[in-house]
Amino acid sequence: MTVSNCGSNEFGGITGGRPGDQTGGEWRLRSWYGFRQNVVLVHPDARVNALVADMAEAAARNDRVGYCQAHRTTFYEQLKAAGWRPEKIAADCEADCSSGTAAIVQGAGHRLGDERLQKVSKDCYTGNLRAALVGAGYEARTESRFLTGDAYLPRGAIVLNEKRHVNIQVTDGARAGEPAAPGRGEEVYSFRSVRKGMRGDHVSLFQSAYNERFGGSLAVDGSAGPATHAAIGDAQKRLGIAQDYSCGPDTWAHLLGA
Repeated sequence: MTVSNCGSNEFGGITGGRPGDQTGGEWRLRSWYGFRQNVVLVHPDARVNALVADMAEAAARNDRVGYCQAHRTTFYEQLKAAGWRPEKIAADCEADCSSGTAAIVQGAGHRLGDERLQKVSKDCYTGNLRAALVGAGYEARTESRFLTGDAYLPRGAIVLNEKRHVNIQVTDGARAGEPAAPGRGEEVYSFRSVRKGMRGDHVSLFQSAYNERFGGSLAVDGSAGPATHAAIGDAQKRLGIAQDYSCGPDTWAHLLGA
């Protein structure tokens, strides 16, 4: 299986270097690899997945596009100027893995006329990318068959480790589209509950998801203080579910659902 991977500049670092891809390896196509991914994002519309895959492959093949975290949105600017077609970018520019993915998803939205995809921010980072994509209609999958190998991954799937990296699949896995074998069953939304007084990554995810879904301004600090406690209740009220001020499985499913 082949992935489109944006990972480092011409010196193997994350900042510095010249705009564009001097080595052909800053944004490139490579074989699938694991990087402790914890979620896979797949859109229910096959047209979206196919176009995202095509655009990710085109970006990897265009050596005008390089890697730099300090200038991570210049790819977005050139992509927009090129009519959302990465193959037509003619000026040297830079992205990092998350901003490049977000720009491609937004660009696919413009090309397909999907307003939800168009709202995915060019400023996304790995920590809030899941919430942004789910808010735009993607399905978040955490079943082990999606996280432990490439066999079930469809073309266009976005594979994410929320603490470090993301890439895009540009070919189908050998068993993509097959139903899973009968088993114990695995939840798509298998996150820890969030309640007042808690701390951790699951709290940060709620804060990011709430801000993305409802235009909130919660500090994404991983601490469930009074503002986050109130936001949980507010989210439940807006979503039309029981208002118990605990973000458990039902709240997660509604909050991160389409």
